[in-house]
Amino acid sequence: MKRILVTDDSSTTRGFIKKVLVDAGFQVIEASNGVEALILINREVPDLLMLDLLMPDMDGLEVLEKLKTASIKVPTIVITADIQEQVKEECFELGARDFLNKPVTADTILNSIRKING
Repeated sequence: MKRILVTDDSSTTRGFIKKVLVDAGFQVIEASNGVEALILINREVPDLLMLDLLMPDMDGLEVLEKLKTASIKVPTIVITADIQEQVKEECFELGARDFLNKPVTADTILNSIRKING
């Protein structure tokens, strides 16, 4: 796994996650909303998607729904401040591989990636 798409409407959050990933040797692509994420998934074919849920234009749940409907399989880690159990379950039903609550740490991010990679 080399190329990771980080999707979050907060440039601060994207910047933090990008630094963690670049320092760990990953290539990072950034999107600020779900629409941009879908375009980049089709164009760049990332190995992993890190996805916020609460974003303008198209939220993370809509992204997961569109990926599932189109049978596009990109391992996805949801990173969100929305800690409702129902939302978490919906993310897993739509194909998310892990669910992290904000704020996240570098260790939390890297451990999640390791968990997905087996």
